[in-house]
Amino acid sequence: MYWLVSSFVTALAGRFEFQNRIADQDIRRLLFAKQIEYLKMVNLKWANRKQKELDEILTRYPFNDNL
Repeated sequence: MYWLVSSFVTALAGRFEFQNRIADQDIRRLLFAKQIEYLKMVNLKWANRKQKELDEILTRYPFNDNL
């Protein structure tokens, strides 16, 4: 169930990010924040799980503003 909800939340967050894009800012900043925000509304454990996944991504591929 987590993967289904996570995929849906990612799509919603992607749409939000696209509509609210900030120039010279890594798009993942807003995208990742919205994913966590939306998941917290559904299940706090899932939000924590997603945060760990995103932290792992950012460890390997940190934010890169001013692209």
